[in-house]
Amino acid sequence: MAFPGEAHWFRGDERFVPHDHIDGNFRMAHEAMFSRVAVPAANIHPIPTVGLSAREAAAAYEATLRHFYGGEQLNSWRPLFDLTL
Repeated sequence: MAFPGEAHWFRGDERFVPHDHIDGNFRMAHEAMFSRVAVPAANIHPIPTVGLSAREAAAAYEATLRHFYGGEQLNSWRPLFDLTL
């Protein structure tokens, strides 16, 4: 579970392509933002795309989100994200 004050970035992309693919949003966001600031790589959480099917990647990312949330179900009094862009 993340600690208060610790920023973590959870990335989504409508295209299931490798993170360095020219059509992917992850590459663009890395070049525009993450490569320019001191964000630990461990705090950036993209959907995995290498060596997995889209279904397997979705299940793996769901497990990541559940881990950081610290529970199996969302509660209205405790949102998963503080900010969504």
